Amino acid sequence: MSRTTIKVLIPDTRYSFNTLFTIFTLVKFSSVIGHPEVKQRLIRSANDRRVSHALLFLGPEGGGNLPMAIAFAQYLVCETPSENDSCGQCSGCKKMEKLVHPGKAFLFEVFIT
Repeated sequence: MSRTTIKVLIPDTRYSFNTLFTIFTLVKFSSVIGHPEVKQRLIRSANDRRVSHALLFLGPEGGGNLPMAIAFAQYLVCETPSENDSCGQCSGCKKMEKLVHPGKAFLFEVFIT
Protein backbone atom coordinates (compact mmCIF):
# COMPACT_ATOMS: atom_id res chain seq x y z
CA MET A 1 0.00 0.00 0.00
CA SER A 2 1.36 3.41 -0.89
CA ARG A 3 2.27 5.85 1.85
CA THR A 4 -0.25 8.63 2.21
CA THR A 5 -1.21 11.23 4.75
CA ILE A 6 -4.67 10.94 6.23
CA LYS A 7 -6.09 14.36 6.99
CA VAL A 8 -9.13 14.77 9.19
CA LEU A 9 -10.77 18.18 9.03
CA ILE A 10 -12.62 19.05 12.20
CA PRO A 11 -14.90 21.89 11.17
CA ASP A 12 -16.09 22.81 14.64
CA THR A 13 -13.86 23.89 17.50
CA ARG A 14 -16.49 23.17 20.17
CA TYR A 15 -14.80 19.85 20.87
CA SER A 16 -12.39 19.90 23.80
CA PHE A 17 -9.11 18.01 23.55
CA ASN A 18 -10.40 15.36 25.98
CA THR A 19 -13.50 14.81 23.84
CA LEU A 20 -11.40 14.54 20.69
CA PHE A 21 -8.96 12.15 22.39
CA THR A 22 -11.89 9.93 23.43
CA ILE A 23 -13.27 9.93 19.89
CA PHE A 24 -9.87 9.23 18.33
CA THR A 25 -9.09 6.32 20.63
CA LEU A 26 -12.37 4.57 19.76
CA VAL A 27 -11.24 4.05 16.21
CA LYS A 28 -12.42 0.59 15.19
CA PHE A 29 -15.50 0.12 13.02
CA SER A 30 -16.96 -2.06 15.79
CA SER A 31 -17.01 0.99 18.10
CA VAL A 32 -19.04 3.07 15.62
CA ILE A 33 -22.75 2.64 16.29
CA GLY A 34 -24.98 1.91 13.30
CA HIS A 35 -24.33 2.67 9.62
CA PRO A 36 -23.58 -0.92 8.53
CA GLU A 37 -24.01 -0.09 4.82
CA VAL A 38 -21.52 2.78 5.02
CA LYS A 39 -19.00 0.61 6.89
CA GLN A 40 -19.24 -2.14 4.28
CA ARG A 41 -18.91 0.33 1.40
CA LEU A 42 -15.78 1.86 2.97
CA ILE A 43 -14.24 -1.55 3.65
CA ARG A 44 -15.03 -2.71 0.11
CA SER A 45 -13.42 0.41 -1.38
CA ALA A 46 -10.27 -0.15 0.71
CA ASN A 47 -10.07 -3.84 -0.18
CA ASP A 48 -10.55 -3.04 -3.88
CA ARG A 49 -7.88 -0.31 -3.58
CA ARG A 50 -10.35 2.24 -4.90
CA VAL A 51 -10.19 4.90 -2.19
CA SER A 52 -10.67 8.44 -3.43
CA HIS A 53 -8.04 11.08 -2.70
CA ALA A 54 -10.62 12.90 -0.54
CA LEU A 55 -13.73 11.79 1.31
CA LEU A 56 -16.31 14.00 2.98
CA PHE A 57 -18.09 12.49 5.96
CA LEU A 58 -21.14 14.72 6.25
CA GLY A 59 -24.22 14.39 8.41
CA PRO A 60 -26.03 15.75 11.41
CA GLU A 61 -24.18 16.50 14.63
CA GLY A 62 -23.89 13.38 16.76
CA GLY A 63 -24.45 11.11 13.76
CA GLY A 64 -21.09 9.35 14.03
CA ASN A 65 -19.34 11.09 11.14
CA LEU A 66 -16.10 11.80 12.98
CA PRO A 67 -15.77 8.33 14.55
CA MET A 68 -16.51 6.75 11.15
CA ALA A 69 -13.79 8.84 9.50
CA ILE A 70 -11.26 7.91 12.19
CA ALA A 71 -12.21 4.21 12.02
CA PHE A 72 -11.74 4.26 8.24
CA ALA A 73 -8.37 5.99 8.61
CA GLN A 74 -7.24 3.27 11.02
CA TYR A 75 -8.50 0.55 8.67
CA LEU A 76 -6.41 2.06 5.88
CA VAL A 77 -3.17 2.02 7.92
CA CYS A 78 -3.81 -1.36 9.58
CA GLU A 79 -1.17 -3.92 8.62
CA THR A 80 -3.41 -6.96 9.15
CA PRO A 81 -7.06 -5.91 8.81
CA SER A 82 -9.77 -8.51 9.24
CA GLU A 83 -12.69 -8.82 6.87
CA ASN A 84 -14.77 -6.26 8.81
CA ASP A 85 -12.41 -4.21 10.98
CA SER A 86 -8.85 -3.20 11.75
CA CYS A 87 -6.90 -5.54 14.00
CA GLY A 88 -6.15 -3.06 16.77
CA GLN A 89 -2.89 -4.87 17.54
CA CYS A 90 -0.39 -4.01 14.79
CA SER A 91 2.01 -1.07 15.01
CA GLY A 92 -0.14 1.04 12.67
CA CYS A 93 -3.22 0.57 14.86
CA LYS A 94 -1.28 1.21 18.07
CA LYS A 95 0.14 4.45 16.64
CA MET A 96 -3.32 5.58 15.55
CA GLU A 97 -4.69 4.91 19.04
CA LYS A 98 -1.87 6.95 20.62
CA LEU A 99 -2.33 9.77 18.06
CA VAL A 100 1.30 9.45 16.92
CA HIS A 101 0.94 7.86 13.49
CA PRO A 102 3.10 9.86 11.04
CA GLY A 103 0.47 9.63 8.32
CA LYS A 104 -2.29 11.13 10.44
CA ALA A 105 -2.90 14.87 10.38
CA PHE A 106 -5.68 16.80 12.02
CA LEU A 107 -6.82 20.06 10.46
CA PHE A 108 -8.86 22.43 12.57
CA GLU A 109 -10.95 25.10 10.90
CA VAL A 110 -10.57 28.39 12.76
CA PHE A 111 -12.76 31.42 12.20
CA ILE A 112 -11.21 34.82 12.84
CA THR A 113 -13.56 37.75 13.16
